[in-house]
Amino acid sequence: MYAMSTGILLVEPIRHFHQNMTVLSHFYELPKNKLEANIFAKEIFRLPGFWKELGKKLMFGHVAAAGSSAVQLATW
Repeated sequence: MYAMSTGILLVEPIRHFHQNMTVLSHFYELPKNKLEANIFAKEIFRLPGFWKELGKKLMFGHVAAAGSSAVQLATW
């Protein structure tokens, strides 16, 4: 369970950031230099609902991991 929780906390924010980057890149061009990349990343964090959705994804990931661990432990 500890490994899954750590994995969820590391992977889900990266996946969520990438998904929002993909959505934002449909409306704006991808950055070409470091300054544009910094501005692009800041705008991703400012998207409406970014933090709320991230919280929901992390909570769902932890609940799913706990349920999976519970079933595996019960079977074992």
